[in-house]
Amino acid sequence: MTKSAILRPTLEQTQFGILGATFLAATVVFLGFLNIKNSGSIDLSTIAQTMQNQLVDFEHEIIAYKSDRGPTAEHFRSDIVRHRNLISQTREEFDAHSFYINDRLYESLDAYQKEYELNAIELEAFLQNILSYKQQTEAFYQSVADTYRYLEGRKEESISLAIVGLVHTFGDIQFAPPGDIRSAVQQGTDDLLEAARNSSPRSKELTNAVVADARALGETMAAIQAVNPYEVSGSNSPAWLNFNKVVRDTLKSRKSRTDLLGSLLYVVTAAFAFYIVILLLRLVRVGRDQSRLTQQLINANSSLEAKVKSRTEELKTATDEAIAANQAKSNFLATMSHEIRTPMNGIIGMTQALLQESLPEKHRTQVETIQQSGQVLLELLNDILDLSKIEAGQIKLETIPFTLRQLETQSRALWQSLTEAKGLSFSWDSSGDKDLKVMGDPNRTQQVISNLISNALKFTQSGKISVKARIENEGNGHRLYFIVRDTGIGVPKAAQDRIFDKFSQADESTTRNYGGTGLGLAISKELVSRMGGEIDFSSSEGEGSQFYFDIFCGKADQTAAEKVDGALNISAWPQFTSASHPLNIIVAEDNKVNRQVLNSMLSRTTAQLHFVDNGYDVIEALEQGPVDLILMDVQMPYLDGLETTRRIRQRDDHLRDVKIIALTANALADDRERCEAAGMDAYIAKPVSLESLLRTIAATLELGQAAE
Repeated sequence: MTKSAILRPTLEQTQFGILGATFLAATVVFLGFLNIKNSGSIDLSTIAQTMQNQLVDFEHEIIAYKSDRGPTAEHFRSDIVRHRNLISQTREEFDAHSFYINDRLYESLDAYQKEYELNAIELEAFLQNILSYKQQTEAFYQSVADTYRYLEGRKEESISLAIVGLVHTFGDIQFAPPGDIRSAVQQGTDDLLEAARNSSPRSKELTNAVVADARALGETMAAIQAVNPYEVSGSNSPAWLNFNKVVRDTLKSRKSRTDLLGSLLYVVTAAFAFYIVILLLRLVRVGRDQSRLTQQLINANSSLEAKVKSRTEELKTATDEAIAANQAKSNFLATMSHEIRTPMNGIIGMTQALLQESLPEKHRTQVETIQQSGQVLLELLNDILDLSKIEAGQIKLETIPFTLRQLETQSRALWQSLTEAKGLSFSWDSSGDKDLKVMGDPNRTQQVISNLISNALKFTQSGKISVKARIENEGNGHRLYFIVRDTGIGVPKAAQDRIFDKFSQADESTTRNYGGTGLGLAISKELVSRMGGEIDFSSSEGEGSQFYFDIFCGKADQTAAEKVDGALNISAWPQFTSASHPLNIIVAEDNKVNRQVLNSMLSRTTAQLHFVDNGYDVIEALEQGPVDLILMDVQMPYLDGLETTRRIRQRDDHLRDVKIIALTANALADDRERCEAAGMDAYIAKPVSLESLLRTIAATLELGQAAE
């Protein structure tokens, strides 16, 4: 049976409908008559007066809101709901006393109910404007406060005066007409924009925020003042006045209507008696038809449930595929990082070993070029990994003590010789207590500083590069400020708006003179933001650039002993020894090139190296002892480095305490944590530098350096 066939009434169904209507009419009339005789009539006058009182209350509340003395939002909304409920209760009263209620009363109540729902929307909109007004007022004054704090000590008084004028404007126009409000706000914000037209980028940004908040607040104030309480409340609406009139007319005709209902009752009762037998017969057939329709509905419902289930499974499949794609991306990044770092370890490690030998000047230059190219590839790989961590929200910051002096020492060691080799001067000037310890992430801070110095070195052909740093107390911690200046080519105005965008460079043409991926500044901005600060710059094309940033650091215990990494004299080649014998080191590495790199790096020490290529051989060599240290690769056949370390730490003899250093090409966010969780004492990411290898061995074994 089709849907149209189900819904098309038959002659029998029509007859049944007539009989049913007759039965219902008789019942209603009879009950209405009984209600006349026994319970009295509905009090229409009281109902109308209660509605009128609530509408008057709305008028008073709207007037109070406009003078900022209104009740709570919850109270106002409850009044809206209460009046809606009163209309519904009135309809229920009409139905309960339908013997008295004529069509005009129903129609007038319905018309008023529809009109009230429209008024309720306007009332809710008015209330929302009031709430928005309070929130936007707070947002506006917060923007003003932020701008004032930034302008303190800066020579931009015109902006401050324009903001003061704008604030006074809002005080003057609070109860003005809507048009005057909009005009005054437009004039005030235009004056502020004009005052900030030639200001700094940061000042413009803050000024634009004040202007946006001010204009939004002005529009809300104008909307509030445009509300007429006597129109919005509905007390003078045509539908309400008509309902009142119909109530009065109904009260006048109640007595005659009661007599009419009494006569009608006898007529309807006779008709009901005539049709009652036929009605009972029809009920049987209708029951059968109803059962058939019910079964059809059940079948349709089952079909719908099947379609919903199918769609749900499709959505689940799509979600699983998206999760799998994201995991595949992470796995691909980890695999490519590992696979790229492994050959890079051979390139950088072997060139370091060659540079320790006596080479002809021509060959030394060639080897240095290979090493520098490998370092450029390593920096590029690290930038891509950092960007991936930031986008995935996996970047983690350390919280350890450090000082400005440590940052200065490390920066000078990294960049002094490079700048001087290019014919530039390099300076670092610190103000404040350079030896004051603070809690933060020195490595990420140094990364930002190095990114800025590297850019300055790249784009500066003559002159100087200078760094200024200072420390100031702030709340329960300290704020560190840094400025990196150069006398280079500067940043063109056309490129300044996108200088911190990912993969963006000032010169993006195919003939550009300077390399790079355009990731350094984007990564620096993210790191500075995560360390509670901001980064910005100023530049004049042809005159140089100035990049400045700040970070927030916590307070540190000034009495705690400071861990100092002593300078390791690589040229002296440390001879690592224990109390009675040269160090015995197991090197767990399955890659032939990596073995050669480690053998070359440690060949000039007295350490005894024993090479194995899987975890089982590590444990076997350890048991044959003595062993002072294990250099453990993570990815190895048969038994990997993590599981090997776990098994060693689970032993119940003295071998469980052997020192283990991870040497791995896994350099993603959680790789170091997995190594530490497995029980390793230290972690070195490939490619391994000679200095970091020797320094980590010395620190892990707590050995001194015995020079030849």
